[in-house]
Amino acid sequence: MAMTAAPTSADTIGVASRTRFGRRRSSALALAGMAGVEEMRSWVAVATEKARSGIAAIAQASLELDEARGALATASSGREPAELARSQSLLAEAGRSLAEARDTLYASIAAAEGYLGGR
Repeated sequence: MAMTAAPTSADTIGVASRTRFGRRRSSALALAGMAGVEEMRSWVAVATEKARSGIAAIAQASLELDEARGALATASSGREPAELARSQSLLAEAGRSLAEARDTLYASIAAAEGYLGGR
């Protein structure tokens, strides 16, 4: 199945359409209406594959953060100087942010696949 390149801003210049009520529709939406169902499926597959790669990268980053937290715990040897405690806290916050990003990517994938299910 051949895929065409995604439209660029140069492709959308001068492309506009109007809705039934006379409002202007964005150029990108006008071009998206021209894509066939199979082409849309292909692009959604590419997007979900990239999102899954992002999830894998987040998992790797989370492992690295856990190792960094472990190293700081070893460095503090049972006592927690304020600077190390602050660093531990920031690493924990980064871990929560990564988990939130991962969950957002999963939701994005589900929404994209749900869209295809309705087509």
